[in-house]
Amino acid sequence: MDEGDIIYFEECVSGVWYKVKCKITGIEKSKRGWKAEFKSLSGIGKIAFMAEKIEDGCIFTHIESFGSKKLIIGKIVDFLLLKVFPRILPQANFDLIQKDMEEDGKRLKKILERGGKI
Repeated sequence: MDEGDIIYFEECVSGVWYKVKCKITGIEKSKRGWKAEFKSLSGIGKIAFMAEKIEDGCIFTHIESFGSKKLIIGKIVDFLLLKVFPRILPQANFDLIQKDMEEDGKRLKKILERGGKI
C-alpha cells in the first residue's frame, strides 16, 4: 500500500457494522518504527497507526479522530456528529467506539505477548 491508495475495511462492533473507505494520506518508516495515516472519504474521520521500537519491546498507538476543522461548517458537522447522529445512527455512538478500541487494545496486548495467540 502506498500514499494515495484507497482502502476499505469493515468491523462489526456489538452488532453494529462499520464500513469505511479511507485514503492513505501518509506513510513514514524509520529504524525506530513507522506511522500510517488515513482519512475517511466522507472527510469526517482520520485514523493513525504508529509503532515505535523501545528497549524491551514496542509501543503501538492507534488514534481515531472525528469532526471538521473548518470554521463554520466544522461547528455544524461536529454538532451533528456529537449531538444529533448518536440519537438516530448506532454507528455514531462514540461510547460504543471507545469501548471497542479499549477491547482492541487488550486483545492486541494479548496477541503481542503470546506470539499471535489470543
